[in-house]
Amino acid sequence: MTTRVEQDRHCFCSPGACVAPAPRKLAAGRNEGRCVPRRVWWLRTKNSSGRRVSISFKTELEARTAAAKLEAARILGQDYQPRAAVKTVPPFAKVAEEAVKLYGQLHTQQPSTTANREWFLRSYLLPRLGDRPMMAEHFNELSIMRLIAELRGVLSDTSLGNGLGALRMILDHAVRLGLLSSNPMRASGKLWKAEPRPEVDPFSSSEIRAIVRAAAAAASAASRAAGPASAAGLPSAAADRTAGSCRVR
Repeated sequence: MTTRVEQDRHCFCSPGACVAPAPRKLAAGRNEGRCVPRRVWWLRTKNSSGRRVSISFKTELEARTAAAKLEAARILGQDYQPRAAVKTVPPFAKVAEEAVKLYGQLHTQQPSTTANREWFLRSYLLPRLGDRPMMAEHFNELSIMRLIAELRGVLSDTSLGNGLGALRMILDHAVRLGLLSSNPMRASGKLWKAEPRPEVDPFSSSEIRAIVRAAAAAASAASRAAGPASAAGLPSAAADRTAGSCRVR
């Protein structure tokens, strides 16, 4: 078997949207497997027992470097089996911590905005998502929809809508880190729809003018009824003709 390096067929797929090309050849009796997005490169070769093996690498350079070392070992008559470096996937809590810190360093925020984001993260996201590895298996459209459905049972749509901005920002950061291929909250369709707010019936311009005239007339009448401050036996500072008010102790 010739050693070869190739990109995973599902490298550019996303959960629910497979864009992988058709497999070149399938053995008799085998069916094409389900789509599992993997942003990896494969080194296809044989081990010392002659069995076919596939070793994944994060980048093409790593895979081709391992292939070159394997070929050199064969020429020298040495036994060499490349191994991909084991990379641990950070949990949601660690990614969230870095995302929030970086966002705060790059954006000027109102103290209330920062406090609300930290409250939502601490009270609702970390207890539910904190220990989950940041990978598509745990963070996809379906898992986010289930989370939103659960939170709608304990939060108003207004509070939920404001808080989900923090989750969207954290998932954006996971994409930049290469942990997710795409942000499931930025899918083509909206994942949820908030309950519409009741419409406010505003005053018309004529109603506003009538209210202003009535207020002015009331203030004038109160001023005339009070009369001069001295006539009412009040100190001069107690009556304010301009404001139409009278302070009485």
